Amino acid sequence: MTTDEFVELLLAPPERWALVKRFVAHWHEPLREGQGYAASELDAAERRLGFPLPVALREWYQLAGQRRARAPPTGTWPRPATRAG
Repeated sequence: MTTDEFVELLLAPPERWALVKRFVAHWHEPLREGQGYAASELDAAERRLGFPLPVALREWYQLAGQRRARAPPTGTWPRPATRAG
């Protein structure tokens, strides 16, 4: 795969998430239904925040936003309506 093909894949949903799913399944446990937030939950979070989430971040929250994470020290990703600071 060329660099241009790889970049094109990453920028084209839902294909970009297929690559992420394969990566996660290989290195961790596969992503499963029910590990993300519903669109209505994210809509409500955006209303509370007063701005829309970036598209890729919203897609990630829908895919795996409630999944137990290994990277963050808290063990989970912050809820989408949480603001730092």
